[in-house]
Amino acid sequence: MGESFLGLDLVAVQAEVARIPSVATARVSRRWPDAIEVAVTEAKPAARWGEAGLLNPSGRLFVTNATHIPAELPRLAGPPGTEGQVAARFVAMQEQFVQRGLTVTALELDSRGAWRFQLSNGIRVRLGSTAVDERLAAFYRALDQVVAAVADDVAYVDMRYPNGFAIGWKGQRSAGVTLAAGDPNAQEG
Repeated sequence: MGESFLGLDLVAVQAEVARIPSVATARVSRRWPDAIEVAVTEAKPAARWGEAGLLNPSGRLFVTNATHIPAELPRLAGPPGTEGQVAARFVAMQEQFVQRGLTVTALELDSRGAWRFQLSNGIRVRLGSTAVDERLAAFYRALDQVVAAVADDVAYVDMRYPNGFAIGWKGQRSAGVTLAAGDPNAQEG
């Protein structure tokens, strides 16, 4: 290290250790009479990034080629350098969906700036690249008022329309067809 015990810049050493991708926090101190103590906390993954990356809770990519990725982690993806942006949107969305008994299992920002995500009930949602916050707010309303009641039959919801949204149905169900004759929950599509 080239420094004496007393001359060593502990703040600089701590900053250098904290820059290591797998370190969440670092603490460096002197231990008398002649030792430097370095304590680190390992970064914990909060989400997958792409195929083999891991993001920490701050949205920082700390592993780019993981050999083991916990299956329960949500999958986030986007162009290089958008990790923080995607993670921030994920956190904001997750708060809204947890209130509704759902979670976001995947969120993607594509190279054109279009957003799409998948929920824990399997519904995929397309938001597009413009007016994303407004479209997301409209989806929350649609989920509460329409989609939740028929969620088991919904494959995807496309929010890219200026005055509404489209629902893609699972299986043979299509617009204008009731769920089942005599079903009290049946609705016209």
